Parts: sequence; C-alpha cells; structure tokens
Amino acid sequence: MKYVQKAIRLARKEPFIYGEYSLWNIRAQIAQKMGRSEEALKYSQQASDLFQKQPHEEEMGVEIQFTRYQILKDLGRLQEAEEALSESFGILKKLAKNIESEEFRKSFWEVPLRRRVAEAAREVGLESSQK
Repeated sequence: MKYVQKAIRLARKEPFIYGEYSLWNIRAQIAQKMGRSEEALKYSQQASDLFQKQPHEEEMGVEIQFTRYQILKDLGRLQEAEEALSESFGILKKLAKNIESEEFRKSFWEVPLRRRVAEAAREVGLESSQK
C-alpha cells in the first residue's frame, strides 16, 4: 500500500497519463480485496471526485464506477451500488453506440471489464440489451 501512496504523491507533482484518480481507484480495489470495505469506499469516492475534476478518458469512468458498484454492493448499499453501475454501463452504451460495425460492436463487449459490467447490469435489471 505504501507504493500506491508514493505513486499518488508523485502523480500530484507531475502529469500522470491516467490521472491521480486511477491510483485512488487502484487503492480502493486493494482495500476491498483486503476486506476493508469502508476504507475502500473512501478511496473510491476520492477517485470519483478527482475523475470529475481532472481531464480524463471517458472509459476510465467505467472502471471507477464499477469499482464503486462492487464496494457499495459489498456494504449492502444496493441503491447507491445500482446508481454507480448505471453510470458505468451508461458510459459503455454511449461508446458502443458510436461503433458502426456490428462485428466491432460485438467485440467491444467481449473485453473482460465491459463484459462484467454488462453482466452485472443485466443481473440487476438495468438493461437486457448491450446495443
């Protein structure tokens, strides 16, 4: 964990390709895997807040919000979890909508993170279609 903290300090000093928010998101994932869900939620919120403030790649929001979904779900905060999942899935649907080729759109959804988000969205009834 100390290396992640050091990376965050360095990211504040020099431009980091994915922004400081991605490091906070990694920290949230680590805390969650260690069973420290409340701590993970704090880090996840930091990642989400920074993501909104810093220049970013839209697709990074998919991972940040999906991480929030998983943490909130683990904490039993299901309504908030569904909101985070909806945001994550919404970004993916927007990106997929811009893909003209049906073949490329299908392969877009085969990327593991995207597939997991879509599966979770179906499980909670957000949407049955990825199109």
